[in-house]
Amino acid sequence: MKKMQLALLSLALVSTFAFSSSANAGNRSAHKMGISVGLLTDPFPSMYGGTFNYNITEWLRGRVGIGFVSLSDSTLQLSATTISGEAMLSIPDWGFSPVATIGFSNVSMTITGTGSLSGVGGLTGSGSALHGGFGFDWQTSGGFNLGLAYKILFQTGDGAPGIYLGWYF
Repeated sequence: MKKMQLALLSLALVSTFAFSSSANAGNRSAHKMGISVGLLTDPFPSMYGGTFNYNITEWLRGRVGIGFVSLSDSTLQLSATTISGEAMLSIPDWGFSPVATIGFSNVSMTITGTGSLSGVGGLTGSGSALHGGFGFDWQTSGGFNLGLAYKILFQTGDGAPGIYLGWYF
């Protein structure tokens, strides 16, 4: 796991410098409102979900979303719904930028039966948790948005990588 994190960090640093030219200038002020769909961490913790996003400034984005988890094995079924709010910080005037996030999630979880599944993202039942993360966000001049993130629940230390696609108008 440490090697994978080191590899991702190395890729992040190389990508940051490769995409930080003035030709790739930020577009977050031109396209302020957006929607996105995500897999694994958007919103966190969830397997899939959607968010409404607003670029408050060129460097600060607010996000509110809902996500879902549905898992089962032969003797157990787990379903969860996550409602999350998040602030994302990016580098001003960079279209492709490293980002840092901090957010709050409320998870409503139902577990029926007995088995090896114990929870979602380190949470073993319904509740609320703070999370943080880091990654990359790319918003084009036409409004297309692509992001990669790694998010961690502060309460448990458990984390996961994820991806999201969006459109800003």
